[in-house]
Amino acid sequence: MTTEKVNISLYQQAKAGLNSLIIQTSLVSLGLTAMLILTGGNPPGWMVSTSFFLGIGFVAWSEQKRQSELEVSEIKKAEKSRLVKAIKSQRQSEQNLQNADLAGADLESANLVRAILLDADLSGTILETANVQKAIFVNSYGINEELKLDLIKREAVFQDTT
Repeated sequence: MTTEKVNISLYQQAKAGLNSLIIQTSLVSLGLTAMLILTGGNPPGWMVSTSFFLGIGFVAWSEQKRQSELEVSEIKKAEKSRLVKAIKSQRQSEQNLQNADLAGADLESANLVRAILLDADLSGTILETANVQKAIFVNSYGINEELKLDLIKREAVFQDTT
């Protein structure tokens, strides 16, 4: 897996940051309110200091976690994009697409002749004009009955074991 940085739009960053800030502020405020209720509105200094540092720690941890999840999500999107490009540019047959995450991928005109799609996520995948002759679908999910019948007409093979 490559660790190349993927760019997301400034709007997406701002929106995610604002949502995170609102949630963090609400949770820290809730904690401070609970502290005031528990101490009858007169907390000792050490408790205020501890709450302050816990709040800062929570916000730092929460932001770090959000950034990590965002980076992982963007890397997965980039990997899926590279996989789809590789599939579509592949001229040879018999591709091994075991456990491939192809959800929402546009595989129009892709050469999937004798491809092995074992446990592949094909939710929302566009396969209407893909060449699926002798492609083997085993426990792949996200294919409705209508599309399955169409793929079988085009000589795809289904070997579901579930």
